[in-house]
Amino acid sequence: MIDIPASAWRHGVFDELHGHADGHDFAMAIKAAAEANHGHALPAYLDWLVPRIGKLETEQLPAMLKMFERAATKRLGPLDGPAQRVIARLALVAIAGELASRAGVVPWRTETAWNALLENAGLWHNAAGEKRANGLDGMMDRLTALVRTPDRFTSLPEGTEAEGEFAGWIDADHIYLDCEVFAEIAGNRSLQEAARDLLHRLPGRYVPDRPRTYRLRRDRFED
Repeated sequence: MIDIPASAWRHGVFDELHGHADGHDFAMAIKAAAEANHGHALPAYLDWLVPRIGKLETEQLPAMLKMFERAATKRLGPLDGPAQRVIARLALVAIAGELASRAGVVPWRTETAWNALLENAGLWHNAAGEKRANGLDGMMDRLTALVRTPDRFTSLPEGTEAEGEFAGWIDADHIYLDCEVFAEIAGNRSLQEAARDLLHRLPGRYVPDRPRTYRLRRDRFED
């Protein structure tokens, strides 16, 4: 399932109301039109598509997929594996729209569907980045960055105590975090939620003689 924010445009899911008073009025008009006129576009589309399917599959479709992926990468930057799979799905929708336009089934201008799906790709990408930043993976990213910052964390030989002002300490088996560090790691989440999820990923507990410190297993962090 590809999650795209429903409030991304001027009128919620709509950018243009086409003369209607508001988004609800426009949505009801679309619903009424669909109930009165349905079952026509797909047969016409298939009548146009089927005789051309061989050439489309072997020549045009692969080229159009690559073009869309390049356009998305240019707009969004380098994409990891999961993001590439999402872009590939959106590309199929864009191509279907462009072919429907070419077939005369819809009255859209060339590249209308293409540009719309690129816009949706950007909306999805931004929302996915925010979701990651506020989720467990985002917290792990921030924890990793903190641990790898020399002036924030210090390594402790076994049996020694930390000296100086540090965000945390590391020994052979554990990472020790001061409670205040969770404010940085949590992002927009509550400290209670951040602590719960982080302790689930990196089993740990409060340190008995340090009530404001968490101790996390280092081996699970490095995995």
